[in-house]
Amino acid sequence: MKWGGYREDAVRLVESIWQHQIEPGTYIVKGGDHWGGAEVTNPSYFAPGYYKIFQQYTGNPEWSRVVDAGYEMIARLNEKTGAGRTGLLPDWTRADGEPAPGFRFDYTYDACRVPLRLAMDAVWFGDRRALAQLERMNNFFAGIGAGKIKAGYTLDGQVVHDWSDVCFTGPAGAAALFATDQEYRREIWEQTVAMDNPEAYYQSSLRLLSLLLMSGNLGNPLE
Repeated sequence: MKWGGYREDAVRLVESIWQHQIEPGTYIVKGGDHWGGAEVTNPSYFAPGYYKIFQQYTGNPEWSRVVDAGYEMIARLNEKTGAGRTGLLPDWTRADGEPAPGFRFDYTYDACRVPLRLAMDAVWFGDRRALAQLERMNNFFAGIGAGKIKAGYTLDGQVVHDWSDVCFTGPAGAAALFATDQEYRREIWEQTVAMDNPEAYYQSSLRLLSLLLMSGNLGNPLE
């Protein structure tokens, strides 16, 4: 079932996101309505699959610039950090791939959403840039094992928090839709299903979205 009859409200909301959340000139996603951009941005706010949907829905071709700017940021992080090997992106960064002073530059509780964001773009649109980054992530997480993924890493893969959390396992499971290791794909699905924490909003939300995408029940809203 799909909802309908709210096009005017949806377009107004997308236009507001464009006006307040995208930095003019750089097309980098801002950290908030009144701050951030190329000098400090959160890679987990970069949702390229949705930006492509926004472009199709509203007819604003400039959303493609936001997609390209975000993937160019990822390419620079790959060049300058361990992300080029592990696929892991930082919680916060400058768009040029350098750390943003005063902001965390590890893969922790913000960046854990990145695999889910990129997996959505890969599932809905097959973007090769998303697929390339997901391949790096899958090689990293499969090497660890689905049941041993921890709650945070440095960009070169060193453990930051020595406990497990579905915030990390679930989105890694979404990325695993494109993993070549079938046993790992099965294990991370089962691990995500088992990690139910209904009293934790953030964990439950990411677990649900990851399972919906992994199960084929989170399709492109325009289809």
